[in-house]
Amino acid sequence: MGTRSNIAYERPNGQVIVTYCHYDGYPSYNGVILNENYDTPKTAEELANQGYLSSLKPTLKDSLEGRANHDEPMLYHSLHSYLNDIQWDIE
Repeated sequence: MGTRSNIAYERPNGQVIVTYCHYDGYPSYNGVILNENYDTPKTAEELANQGYLSSLKPTLKDSLEGRANHDEPMLYHSLHSYLNDIQWDIE
């Protein structure tokens, strides 16, 4: 059983790109990795552009290894449309 999470990045034009992460989505794991390793606009957007991740790792290369599938990231035209679509069992 996974602790599902979404990793989202809001682009300067207001669009929100979202990738799904299946395991370890709680803030004390994914939140720490995001804060320590994906803390610039460039790295955050690059990560959000990846689509499905089985689990988040400190490097993008490691995060992409062993993915269970290759679903595309989700794109929303605004933060409001993303928040209206979010599934509330996502961390």
